[in-house]
Amino acid sequence: MPSQIHFEQRIDGHRPVFSCEAMLGFTPAGRGSGESKKDAQREAARAALEKMAKEG
Repeated sequence: MPSQIHFEQRIDGHRPVFSCEAMLGFTPAGRGSGESKKDAQREAARAALEKMAKEG
């Protein structure tokens, strides 16, 4: 099952805010945001792992 990561950037005041959605196949697995792509990706991965742990 292929995984994908989608990024979105917006400006909040004078700072960029990145949003990231981790996908497993065509299913959203986790979402995160942060001041860098790396922070957003880390949050999305953490949310995906938590979701997968809850689902068993």
